[in-house]
Amino acid sequence: MLSGIFLIPRQVYAAMSVASAADIAAGRHLAFSRKAGNCIACHQIKGAVMAGDIAQPLQPPFPDRNRLFAQIWDARQNYGSNTIMPPYGANHLLTRKQIHQIMDFLYSLK
Repeated sequence: MLSGIFLIPRQVYAAMSVASAADIAAGRHLAFSRKAGNCIACHQIKGAVMAGDIAQPLQPPFPDRNRLFAQIWDARQNYGSNTIMPPYGANHLLTRKQIHQIMDFLYSLK
């Protein structure tokens, strides 16, 4: 029998947590908002009107949460300076919480 305190890395805990309906709704708002995430400027997303076609559609399956977070935080890490995707986190365009809300919304898509 195990007893004691166990430490779980933050990334693992984030992957284990279940998204709330409020976070999913907030993520949808951010992804569709022209004043916030504006994901639909470049990506097609289920339910979006006038979605862009510059980048791949945002539809399941998605990479693991850590990889998707890194992509939204700063796509230059994967694609170098030639990417047109803004570094949302690195440039303080979105907070960590907002990025996680967008991810919660994307992972809720079926």
